[in-house]
Amino acid sequence: MVKAKKYVIVKHFVNDPKPTDLELVEEELPPLNNEEYLLEAEYLSVDPYIRVYMQKNPVGITMIGSQIAEIVESKNPNYSIGKRVVGNLGWRTHTIINPKIADENDKGPCILPDIGDLPPSLCLGVLGKPG
Repeated sequence: MVKAKKYVIVKHFVNDPKPTDLELVEEELPPLNNEEYLLEAEYLSVDPYIRVYMQKNPVGITMIGSQIAEIVESKNPNYSIGKRVVGNLGWRTHTIINPKIADENDKGPCILPDIGDLPPSLCLGVLGKPG
């Protein structure tokens, strides 16, 4: 079993976020089902919009944000171990994705294109949404 860590909002931000506004919570993830794959976060986005946008969300949810993650386990032939993805996965260390469910709700994570020797973190910045 994989233990994931995630930042949960415990209090809406007033002005600048404070360490007491977030709590680091650990959760045990279940084994993968067929067609699912497991991601391990490599880079998390910290964007200005997050502070304002979080005011619209209830206390108790995982902190929102994009991330670059590596596929570390897969039961889906379309998502190979070692590939990287970018997606709105929030501030968490590990995420299980079921592409069928993700496709119903949103586009889900996208496999990163080969960017050669450039750092993958560029896909959160200049090659990502803000770029």
